[in-house]
Amino acid sequence: MPFSFKCAAFLCGISLIISINAAAQDGTPAQPLIDPKQAEKAALGNILFNDTSLSSPAGQSCASCHKPDMAFSDGKVVSEGANKAPGVRNTPTLLYAQFAREFRFEDWRRTWAGGQFWDGRSDTLAEQALGPLLNPIEMGNTREALATRLRELSYTHLFEAIYGKEVFASDESLLNATADALQAFQMTDTFAPFTSKFDYAQRGLVELTEQEKLGRRLHDGKASCIDCHSGMTGDKQLFGSFSYHNILTPPNVNLNNGIPDIGLAANQS
Repeated sequence: MPFSFKCAAFLCGISLIISINAAAQDGTPAQPLIDPKQAEKAALGNILFNDTSLSSPAGQSCASCHKPDMAFSDGKVVSEGANKAPGVRNTPTLLYAQFAREFRFEDWRRTWAGGQFWDGRSDTLAEQALGPLLNPIEMGNTREALATRLRELSYTHLFEAIYGKEVFASDESLLNATADALQAFQMTDTFAPFTSKFDYAQRGLVELTEQEKLGRRLHDGKASCIDCHSGMTGDKQLFGSFSYHNILTPPNVNLNNGIPDIGLAANQS
């Protein structure tokens, strides 16, 4: 459905009440809200995330592949771009991505970890957010074309209210503001709900069944699932460490003209 001003205003109102969760993966408690416009940025990011006019041709939004009802992924082997061309990787979930630290080598466990995308090539959600918008297969924009589309939006006054008139001074400042707003939206609790039965059990709101308790003991002990599915933020468990593993999955010869995806090796950081 195309975005109207009324729809935009409604989304802004809803998003303004979303709390910001900026806890780090290493367990650092969430920091107090420092940016007084964070909620407004998140509201704008919400609108941008769902705006199908930002692709070339129009019709594709971030939410087209990162579907809220599918854990902000889409369940496909690979997604189709705005021109219906298939991509080369499947869509990663955006849930809990805010807790990934920068891409780095961790000496203590001798592995690479952190970053966004399947190969960690972007350190921040802001950098990641621009990737699909500027990808020729995904949303099909050049930097200049995307800036033009942004200047033609019906809600440009929201950019000005948050970032000032100078946001329109250059293409880069407008793209950076767009990335910042999308990052602010992805830092909200919408993307880190912690609403599984396990989370509720951790808070004492429900009781796990005996079979579920056995499963947890196996996960944490004999089955060694926790060796990979670890990671905490404060007192909440992430069941992931944002690290990279070679699980010996064979290449899909039907993708990328049969050229194998070299995965993490593509990251030259």
